[in-house]
Amino acid sequence: MALKTFDLTREMLDHAFPDVVAPDKERLLTCIQCGTCTASCPTAYAMDYTPRQLWRLIQVGLREEVLLSNSFWLCAACYACNTRCPRGIPTMETMLELKVLASRERGVMPLPLRERCQLVAGTHNVAGEDNALRLSWALNLPGGSGRYTGPRRAELAYFVGCYAAFFPLAFGVPQAMVHLLEHLGLSFTTLGTEEWCCGYPLLVAGRREEAAALARHNLEVVEQTGASRLVTACAHCYRVWREIYPQLLPGRSIPPVEHSSTLLLEEFTRQGIAPFPVEAVVTFHDPCDLGRQAGLYEPPRRLLEMIPDLKRIEMANSGEGAICCGGGGNLPWLRDDVVMELGRRRLGQALDVRVSALITACQLCRHTLSRTAYRWGARLRVYDLVELVWSALSAQPLDIPGARWPTVRHPGASSLGACSEPPSGFTGGPRPPEGGEQTAQAGDDRGPAI
Repeated sequence: MALKTFDLTREMLDHAFPDVVAPDKERLLTCIQCGTCTASCPTAYAMDYTPRQLWRLIQVGLREEVLLSNSFWLCAACYACNTRCPRGIPTMETMLELKVLASRERGVMPLPLRERCQLVAGTHNVAGEDNALRLSWALNLPGGSGRYTGPRRAELAYFVGCYAAFFPLAFGVPQAMVHLLEHLGLSFTTLGTEEWCCGYPLLVAGRREEAAALARHNLEVVEQTGASRLVTACAHCYRVWREIYPQLLPGRSIPPVEHSSTLLLEEFTRQGIAPFPVEAVVTFHDPCDLGRQAGLYEPPRRLLEMIPDLKRIEMANSGEGAICCGGGGNLPWLRDDVVMELGRRRLGQALDVRVSALITACQLCRHTLSRTAYRWGARLRVYDLVELVWSALSAQPLDIPGARWPTVRHPGASSLGACSEPPSGFTGGPRPPEGGEQTAQAGDDRGPAI
């Protein structure tokens, strides 16, 4: 009986499995089982196999056991494992390849994710809404959404991104961004309702062909504008345009892509622009795709330093060691409890350093951490970098406890973050927390004004 069991086990092993799944098989086979990847992984506690255990299963060839695991689906795509592995194993890329294999060979994909991917591919946005609602964020700006209808001929294309376009928690980001671009005198255009999702949700789900279709459309629309460069305030969109589109569209010319932090820093420096003083104590959260993935740690901080009297305190984990907010890797569609736990950990670190506001440079991080703060009742406001910068430039106060703004106000300023009633049929954005409303009043102790 023991011999028969041994033979059965041997038949279950697929020694060619590492060749199929690993982008760099030789490095994967050098794994020394130190557990650094597991210690770095924010979602390992929710996985049926930790990254370290998963690599061992791959090494010995337990193909079925691996492909039926939930581990790679719960990868937050935060890149922490890659940056810390002493052997340089491409952990995140291997997790992505496992998703592709599981979908292709076994037809395995969590149902909520499958349904959401179908919505993204069909409606061209992460909210699953009519794409005609993509300019909802501009409804209460002077001139209304018609002022920003694109695409138009311009030197710069502003790629808004799905979360800023469809989720009211992040409406303040594009509102501030267009004010800043206008103040800087830049010739810019949005893509309007012709903008489609950048493809990030499909990419991290292993749906490359569908993501490539979105990429082709977006590039064609940008080409119609004649823009020589593109800017976005979303760290996910930034990385996808800059690094993934050239892979999805070989042979096509992708325009130079800038993140809002680098563009604003460059223009403020070149034009000698000085924001008004803001007396406030804040901390900065590094988005995973902007920090570990793209290496942009200094531009956001230098931009904050340009605001007189603003005090910035670093959290325990910052820069390359920043903790993921929980919004990446399609986690919100799979395990919202995990998202809330990761967000709670990050907000806890911000509260530990006794700040009144957490500033980030990604509208998905802004949305996720705002929602988490509301859910946990944290007395902490969450804003995007461009919201704070425009607030300082226009002397228009944000709702930050204890902060002081000058009394002067920029004549072109308009309300940020306070969205008007969405159009008929709009159902995007997160559902209200149990026992609460979708929005909170400014100064409400239960959470941020969102």
